[in-house]
Amino acid sequence: ATTRSFQVQEYRVPTFEVQVVAPAKARLDAPIKVKAVARYFAGGNVASAPIRWTVTQRPYAWQPKGLPGFLFASSSQFARPQAQRPQGATSQDGELDDSGASELPLNPQLDLDGSARVYHLEATVTGPDEQQVTSTAEVKALPPFALGLKLPRYLEKAQSLSPELVAVGIDDAPLAGQEISVKLIKRTWHSTLRETAFATGQPKYVTEQQDVPVAEKTWTSQAKPSGPVFELKD
Repeated sequence: ATTRSFQVQEYRVPTFEVQVVAPAKARLDAPIKVKAVARYFAGGNVASAPIRWTVTQRPYAWQPKGLPGFLFASSSQFARPQAQRPQGATSQDGELDDSGASELPLNPQLDLDGSARVYHLEATVTGPDEQQVTSTAEVKALPPFALGLKLPRYLEKAQSLSPELVAVGIDDAPLAGQEISVKLIKRTWHSTLRETAFATGQPKYVTEQQDVPVAEKTWTSQAKPSGPVFELKD
């Protein structure tokens, strides 16, 4: 038989608590304000105590809600696949100030990969009696806006085309004042017969796609879905 010895330390009730204050959602184009505060249960701040920040991140698929029928650009359009780095944890040591607080400089702009993500924040404070207390929080870092487009998929006869455009912010509400470039493109297909061996008896066609720009307009997003009108001449 194999035996192992171990020792269980006596549980000590923490004398202070740690709170991590961070927004639930934040934009990727601006620094994110993150703060930790440590206070004694008996009253007073835990001043000048060591604090260790640990930050991990994971990908997040963001899709705006509340606008059925709209097709949204994937948030991965802001990403640079060549700039993606393997997931890992970054740590930073610091010290609480006289008010028992510590701020973490978290700036997504420094990361070349601009795709949506979730930051997992962990703050560990070591008290005067060498007891450690940890608190966590998560922040969803999202692109500044998502671009949505709504169009009828089939029109038997039409003299004009009126697309509905919307820019949705991180709060799932339409974002007014965003300048949008809208292009109308006519797509045609041309099929040609390719020369093949007569022994097979099967003709082979080659189809080429051609996109011809028809019109381009600039539109400013509104508080409700809206868009320009394109006249269809043919």
